[in-house]
Amino acid sequence: MHLYHGSRRTDLILKHGVDINYPRVTDAGDLGWGWYLTDNINRAKTHGKVLIVRIDASDYAFIANPYFIQNLQHFGPRSSVEKLFYDLAFDAKGTMLTVSGTKTSREQVSKQIRDVFLAHGYKGIITSLKDSETVVFDQTTILSISPA
Repeated sequence: MHLYHGSRRTDLILKHGVDINYPRVTDAGDLGWGWYLTDNINRAKTHGKVLIVRIDASDYAFIANPYFIQNLQHFGPRSSVEKLFYDLAFDAKGTMLTVSGTKTSREQVSKQIRDVFLAHGYKGIITSLKDSETVVFDQTTILSISPA
């Protein structure tokens, strides 16, 4: 599977590889603490120079819509993987914890999502949203990185 990553740090990534624990620049990461990819090159371009990234996604969790909102209607998880994510990422009122609260609390939840998914054998998460997001939790699943 090949995806895209946009960054102002592409030269460092190409030289030294991916650091999954590198501090997030804009947010803690809605899907968990990791390295974010997209299938939309234009979306990647909004973050800087673009890299083409090939991953082995065979051990990734699939969550069709991690925001659990469609047509402004909230819906609950439909699979065991979605329930695992939902229970970590949302509070009892349905507020997504990775986008609300303090920077520290958002980061804690994001890291907890990563740690729990890794403990369950998932090395990342793939979504099927328009301009899908994929987050890499285990950098050993990255097969190659090259400039676009």
